Amino acid sequence: MDNFKITIVVFMALFFIGIGIHLIHPADYNNISNIREANDEEVNEEEENQDSGLDIPEDYEHEVTIFWFWGVTCPVCSRQKSYLDRWEKHEAVEIKRFEIENNRENRQLLIAIAQAYELDRVAVPLTFIGEDYWVGFDERLVEALEEAIVDCTTAEEKCPLPTDKVSPLRLP
Repeated sequence: MDNFKITIVVFMALFFIGIGIHLIHPADYNNISNIREANDEEVNEEEENQDSGLDIPEDYEHEVTIFWFWGVTCPVCSRQKSYLDRWEKHEAVEIKRFEIENNRENRQLLIAIAQAYELDRVAVPLTFIGEDYWVGFDERLVEALEEAIVDCTTAEEKCPLPTDKVSPLRLP
């Protein structure tokens, strides 16, 4: 590559990292194998006693499962994690966390789901709730995410998982 192309590639990488989106290398688009959910850090007792902040009725219809793809070096992912930790305190909310930088299987799962959703770009943080998804995160999205969570708990039918859209041949 000549210097101009290298400059453009570096600029684009810094741009995406700066806005909190980490791209996945296209070489990881093949060979879906075993899926392992990332282990999450333990929540201390003080955090466990905090309110989830969600306006879910006591007589909710369904539990909701959130799929969250993130990276350890992603500063935006860290900001979103604090909201997810709080929301997960509600008994109706389950969060499946998939760290993609150090876990090839999680990267491959993300790519399979992204292909099923026909996403043009694959980046983290990427959050799936029901049939909706959000790429990136900032505090302006909190209301939309909370609304999607509440909608899934009060819907007539249980909200689908992102893996429901993936062909069984693409999953191990």
